[in-house]
Amino acid sequence: MRFFMSGIFAATTLFPFFVASVAHASLIGDSVMVSLAPGPPFVTDTVLLGLPEPLFQDLGPELGAAGPVPRWDIDFEAATIRVDFIAGPASYGNGISFVFSDLDPMLPGPGFVSNAFLIAEDAPTPFSVAGRIAFGDHFVTVQFAPDSGIVDWELGQFFLIGLEFVPEPSSLILLAAGLVGLLVLKRKRR
Repeated sequence: MRFFMSGIFAATTLFPFFVASVAHASLIGDSVMVSLAPGPPFVTDTVLLGLPEPLFQDLGPELGAAGPVPRWDIDFEAATIRVDFIAGPASYGNGISFVFSDLDPMLPGPGFVSNAFLIAEDAPTPFSVAGRIAFGDHFVTVQFAPDSGIVDWELGQFFLIGLEFVPEPSSLILLAAGLVGLLVLKRKRR
């Protein structure tokens, strides 16, 4: 029973340190990629703290968008992605999506995306990107046009996506192994 209680004590003592590291997970310092789906053109850059301008400015033709006019500014922060429409009106259809990939959050160990959600938007009525956000371990996809029909995004409209991260399972295994090691060491000392 004492061995069990020691394990509970060790786990509860170390848990706040583990949670704090997850709460401070960040994309700052990560190299991220932006593309339009479906399409191979992409841009990539490293997320830096406190830039006065968006990470990706005046995007459009680089991603395979029709015409020579820049259409979007896209910015990454520690745990958010913001897309601003800088030209408009511009019509989009066929379920076109942004794919934000190579998202490797900085944790004490490797991490992955555990949730992506809409924080705010100024979208064309009645369209919304809410419910059109998908994510995987290292990517987020945001559909910004309906599957059928078109939507006109205006100059100044935007959407802001929030991200949550967790450590890779291997990090959790290392944490568990460390706790077991502490318990064995404590038991040997008795």
